[in-house]
Parts: sequence; structure tokens; C-alpha cells
Amino acid sequence: MSDTELIDELVPLISRAWFSVFLRGAESWARLDVTMPQLKILMLLGLHGSAPVSTLATRMGVSPPNVTGILDRLEQHTWVRRTNDPTDRRVVRVVLTDEGKAFLSELQQGGQERLRARLQRLKPADQRALRQGIAALVDVIFAETPEEPLKLRQSVAVDG
Repeated sequence: MSDTELIDELVPLISRAWFSVFLRGAESWARLDVTMPQLKILMLLGLHGSAPVSTLATRMGVSPPNVTGILDRLEQHTWVRRTNDPTDRRVVRVVLTDEGKAFLSELQQGGQERLRARLQRLKPADQRALRQGIAALVDVIFAETPEEPLKLRQSVAVDG
């Protein structure tokens, strides 16, 4: 099998596995007091740490005033807070709070328990091989996106 053929097989396998784990959290997500736009902002902040209101609006394809209302509700939950940008006080940045980080962590755990149960079914040698492969993949992913916050890198890091 050529390298290209192997990659062509790996991409849908990895995507299917990760998407399945992601969707397993949907049952618990459906019961949350959070709207899809709120969740989108939380996920963007979880990925980037903080962002100007204008950047969030652009990434969501809405106007900054629309984001303001969403942020008001997220602040009521204490999941985000607005601050002035340290380099330009005219810019309002949105920061994920510790409560917001904990909320995202709880969402992530929904699929992790099911994944843990499935991984326990693998032979130890397959578990080690999978660990090595995923660790290498994570290294490559973060090597190409240096803007990722250290906290996110650490949350997916695996020890050697």
C-alpha cells in the first residue's frame, strides 16, 4: 500500500472515530442551558483562549452587535468576561473564564467515557500502537498551528 493510499484510509477512519466521540456528548449537551451560538463562541474561545469581539463576529458570520447579546448571556453564566486589549484599549477582547473552561471540559467528558470503554477492548499492543500514532499526530497538528494556547496543547499531550 502506498503512502497516499494509507493516508486516504486513515483520514476517514480518524474523522469517523473523533466525530463519534464528539457526538457521544450530544445527549448531555442537549440538556444544557446553552444555545448553538453560545456554544460556538465557547468553542472558539476554547480553541484560541481569547479573541476580540470583531473576530468572533467574523468567524461566526454575524455582526458585532449580534455577538454582544450572546456575550451578555455567556457573562451571566460566568463562562466569559470582556476585557480591554492590552495593546489597543479600543478593542474589546473576550476571555474564557475558569468556569467556562470547566464547562467545556465537562462537555468533552461526555464522549470520553464511552471511548475509554472501547479502548479497554483493544489488545495492549494495539493500545500502545494507537497511543504512539495519536501522539505523533497531535505533535504534527500543533507544530503547524503555533497560535494554539499552551493550555490546549497540554490537555491533549501524552507522556512518553
